[in-house]
Amino acid sequence: MGDEIDYCTALREAQHFLERWNDPLTVGARDDLAQAAVVESWRRRMHVRDAQRFAAFVRTVARRLRYHTVRRERLRRCLSLEHPSVGEVADVRDASPRKVRIGSRWVDAAWASAELERELRAFGALNGALLRSFYSGFSCAELADRYGLREASVRARLYRARMRLRRQLEERARLDADG
Repeated sequence: MGDEIDYCTALREAQHFLERWNDPLTVGARDDLAQAAVVESWRRRMHVRDAQRFAAFVRTVARRLRYHTVRRERLRRCLSLEHPSVGEVADVRDASPRKVRIGSRWVDAAWASAELERELRAFGALNGALLRSFYSGFSCAELADRYGLREASVRARLYRARMRLRRQLEERARLDADG
């Protein structure tokens, strides 16, 4: 198992995976999380049956470590479970003009953040809170406990809400680019 993937490849995989999140709680600890994920994955590599899946195993460990870091940081700061708006999170990031891809179009990040916030407000309280909580690192089981729903209901709501959000943002990006 050790010959199929080396430490540097696993570290790049973990770093690339953790770059998905630009939340202010874990952006500073990203390198530490990536290294911890690789070490923990390497320590448990004998549990991976297929060597081709080791990279996926590293990503899973990185996701779990990030999740636990978010929880610890929230508890340390005594933050409530009410999440900041997407716009507040975007304000923490660098102010340089950036482009993001929505569907097949590249749009300005500020526009995308504003549209995302607008769409989330239109979702209703429960679905919007579920989406924000899920992308903040909470698991479906925790969301089910918090909102008094079955876990299967949470998964279904999240799936439908994400698909609806994706369709609406892609449509808005298409209309904005065409108009």
